[in-house]
Amino acid sequence: MEDWPQTIPQDLKQMLEALEEYRNPPGNQDRWGAIREWLAGLGIDAPEGLAVEEELPGVDLGHSTPAR
Repeated sequence: MEDWPQTIPQDLKQMLEALEEYRNPPGNQDRWGAIREWLAGLGIDAPEGLAVEEELPGVDLGHSTPAR
């Protein structure tokens, strides 16, 4: 297995810096989304046994019009 770099790869660094240019500051989920997209683009799968936080029930991140 190849060793991981000691610094952030330039293309990933640029993606993360682009998040900082948004009107609202990025949150952890925004950062994770960028990192996950970068990893997926390289064809890197999540390792088995990766610790994750429990998903919050009933949270809808989409936009919708309230029911009347």
